[in-house]
Amino acid sequence: VLFIDDEENIVSLVSGLFTDLGVNHDTASNGKIALDKVLEKKGTDEQYDLIITDINMPNLNGIDMLKKIYKITSDISVIILSAHNDTENFINSIQMGIDGYILKPIEFNQFLETIYKVITNIKYKKDNKKYKLNIYCGDSLNYDIHKKFNIEKFDVIMGNPPFNKGGIKSSSGR
Repeated sequence: VLFIDDEENIVSLVSGLFTDLGVNHDTASNGKIALDKVLEKKGTDEQYDLIITDINMPNLNGIDMLKKIYKITSDISVIILSAHNDTENFINSIQMGIDGYILKPIEFNQFLETIYKVITNIKYKKDNKKYKLNIYCGDSLNYDIHKKFNIEKFDVIMGNPPFNKGGIKSSSGR
């Protein structure tokens, strides 16, 4: 997670919350610093899955920063924080495909619920990518994915044969 806000007290509060929850995160105080961090981590194992950003910040505002980030990678989820109920920014952010919008002052339960929903969606997307990738990698990897998701019932409904570590079961069990 990359958390971006120019208000030091909010950054400190959210950073402490993420630390307490065991969430791997970085912070930035403006869009320029955040953009540099995204570029630095792009294509690495530490690439950000989620950006939580304020809109109104010095050097590079949140909307312009996101436009630049989306040119680099579209495979990132975004939650926008804003102290302003600004219709234009809200519409711009929806058109950009953001995943959540939280008004300041931050209401703790709404903040956690929004993050939980977005992180759950990120997990589903990643699991789906792994599943699609592993479909082409052989029965033993397929077995591991099927076991992980416990989707044997889904396979039966879809007419796909069940998997075992030795390969596809035949109707006679051999």
